Amino acid sequence: MSVEEPQEPQAEPQSQSERPSVPSNSSIKTMLANRDPVLLTVLGVSLFGLILICVFGVLLIRSTNGSESNGFFAGLFGDGGDDGVEATPTLPTLPTPEATAVAVVYEPVPLDSSQQVSLTLDAPVFLDINGQSVAITTAFIPANTVWNAGNVTSGNAAVWPYGNIVNYVFALPADAQYETVLNSLVQGDPIVVDTKNGASYEFIFTGSELVDESNSQIFAQNRPSVTLVWLGESETGQRLVVHGDYVVAEEELQAEAAPSCELGEACQLGNTRIAVTGATHAVDRPEAPPGFALYFVDYTIENVGTNQLDTGLLRFVLIDELGNQYSLNSAVSQLGNYPLLGGLVNAGESRQVTAGYQIPTNLSSATLRWVVSRVDNPSQVEVVIPFVGNTAGDAVVTLQQANVSEDGTSLILIGQITNAGQQPLVINQTDVSLSDGQADYFVFATSPRFPWTIGPGQPLNFTLTFQRPTSPTAVFQLLGYSFQLSGLR
Repeated sequence: MSVEEPQEPQAEPQSQSERPSVPSNSSIKTMLANRDPVLLTVLGVSLFGLILICVFGVLLIRSTNGSESNGFFAGLFGDGGDDGVEATPTLPTLPTPEATAVAVVYEPVPLDSSQQVSLTLDAPVFLDINGQSVAITTAFIPANTVWNAGNVTSGNAAVWPYGNIVNYVFALPADAQYETVLNSLVQGDPIVVDTKNGASYEFIFTGSELVDESNSQIFAQNRPSVTLVWLGESETGQRLVVHGDYVVAEEELQAEAAPSCELGEACQLGNTRIAVTGATHAVDRPEAPPGFALYFVDYTIENVGTNQLDTGLLRFVLIDELGNQYSLNSAVSQLGNYPLLGGLVNAGESRQVTAGYQIPTNLSSATLRWVVSRVDNPSQVEVVIPFVGNTAGDAVVTLQQANVSEDGTSLILIGQITNAGQQPLVINQTDVSLSDGQADYFVFATSPRFPWTIGPGQPLNFTLTFQRPTSPTAVFQLLGYSFQLSGLR
């Protein structure tokens, strides 16, 4: 019995087609030596892909470090400046008053805390003060800030706190030349505001005052006006403030036919009833500046509504035949026969008040239009007042008594005329009249007889007897003076 020795199992040799095709080192070297194009292409593509991976890795790291705010290309090419440094916009130095360029900050103002809604206003760019041009810059000044030259920087320009568009408020530099310009203004001098969009708003100087630096009333936005605040130093803690009223364009006044009334006739403005009772042209008052006379309009105002009337919403303008407008003068009004209108008028309350104006001494106009309007709506009324003007010369007329005769057929007027001029004054019967708006009444008798000749500086006492009017009210006129008479019937 034969025993065969066990043999180790051997793997069957693989066929040539099943073996992996792995080139030997010698074959790779041979391909490189022969510069095989296939191998060179594979190596080139692999190397380029590796470079791209490195580049994008660097860019990804830079973007996560904060460069994404500059965008992809900014991260790739750089932002052209130091990293982390932001440019802060500053107001440029503004031109002198003779400048022809404009430096303006013109930015939207947010209307809510979410910053989703904003409004861009038409910013003013130039301020003309009686022919003196001043450039304007815009500033965002926090509320309740006490203005001074330190916290309101303007260079050589006026500063406009953003948002003041009803009452334009401007801060003028502390330079003494601005104080001189403001102090040189007289009643009626123009103040013009030009805006970025080409609009032009005209105001006229109405007065100036010294106010405390902490006074916030100058910023009130309840009527169209302009307020100029000089930022010069003050030892008393007060500063010079100039006020001007808006001049309504003639076409604006005529845009809507306003109810027209005669002297002594009541006009209705909403729930306000107004009637002019008299007008006085004073040419000899020492308070009037050279070249000007004072003009007083006496009137009654009655609140016929159920709520209080805020008189600050009313505007009183005097207009001559040429369209020149004269703004209400508070100082002149206080020189009149009655108090200046102000404050609140209760429901059902009636007041007798005076509106005062400064007009040129040589004003020539057959009539004057006294226009009353509201600043919160387009409503307005006007009263046509006869005006003789310069015909009166320097005459001062006072009406002392008005009595109905015992037989009830006539009206007796007693008064005085003073010639305050340097030349004799001659008055004829054509210079006097009595009318109730429906008819003119005859003169029965005069004392002395016409013509009246009054020497310089001399007074003349007169008595006129007219036909008694058929109406309960009438207007007596002598030269440029008008007097409202009531209780005649």
